[in-house]
Amino acid sequence: MPAIRHLGREEIGFCFELAGAEGWNSGRYDAMPFFAADPGGFFVAEDDEGTKLGCIAAVRYETFGFIGLFIVRPEFRGQGVGAHLFDAALEHLGGVPIGLDSVLAQEERYARRGFERAYATIRYTSAEREPRDRFASGIALERLRVLDDDVVAYDRACFGSARPAFLQAWIAQPDVVALLARSLTTREILGYGVGRDARVGTKIGPLFASRLDVAAILYDTIAGRTRPPWRLDVPEPNFPAIALSDERRMLRGTENVRMWRGTPPHTAHEKVYGITTFELG
Repeated sequence: MPAIRHLGREEIGFCFELAGAEGWNSGRYDAMPFFAADPGGFFVAEDDEGTKLGCIAAVRYETFGFIGLFIVRPEFRGQGVGAHLFDAALEHLGGVPIGLDSVLAQEERYARRGFERAYATIRYTSAEREPRDRFASGIALERLRVLDDDVVAYDRACFGSARPAFLQAWIAQPDVVALLARSLTTREILGYGVGRDARVGTKIGPLFASRLDVAAILYDTIAGRTRPPWRLDVPEPNFPAIALSDERRMLRGTENVRMWRGTPPHTAHEKVYGITTFELG
C-alpha cells in the first residue's frame, strides 16, 4: 500500500508536472494560488523508496470541498494507488459537500462513490479575436488588483463559498488580466473576469457577470489584452453563456460533468459565464 502524505508549498509543482504530461493546459502560475486555497489540501502517494506515484487536490472551502488534480503516473495505474489517494481526499473533506469535475468516461466510477451529476461544463476555444465595439452603455471597467469586501461577496454568490486568499493570489499572478465591471451610476459590481497565461494561450476564468452584455465586454476586453487561443469553460445550464460563446465563434470542445456528493452549495448559476478552473471548482 502506498504512503499518502501532504504536499508542501515547494512540492506542489509535482502536480502540474503530471498534469503537463497528461496534456492538460494548466496556467503557468497556478501553483501558488492553488496552494493558497487550502495549504493542507494537496496529497501525494509514494512507495517505500520515496518515489512519487500520483497526486490529488482536496481543497476545503468554508462551505464545501472540491477534488481535482487527480493523476496517477501511467506506469503505476491499476495498482490501487488512485483508490488510496481518493480515500485520503474524502477523509480530508469529511463533513462537507464535495464537488468534482469528471470526464465522461469516469462518471460511473464517481457515481459508485456517491457522487451525482449536476450539469455538464463545456470547453470553448477561439484562436481569432472577434472585432467588437467594447463600449457598453452604463458599464465601467477597472483593473482588479486588490480585493475588497464587495468583490468577495459578489464572488461568493457566484461560487458558493468565500475564497479571499485564493482569489487575491489568483488576480496577482504574473501576466494576468483581471477586470471588474461596475455600474457607472451606482458603482454596483456587475461582474468580473480573469484571464491568465496558460501553457498554450489564455484561460479565462472566472467570468462572472450579472448580465450578458457585461459578460461580453469583459470577455472581449480580456481577449484583447491577452494571447490566443482563448479557452472558456461554460456551464451548460447558462444558456446566455452558451450563446455568447457561439456568437464569438468559439469552437465547442471537451465536455466534463460537475458532480456532487452531498447537497451542493447555493450559487447564482445565471451569473457564471465561465468557471474558475476544473481543478478547484
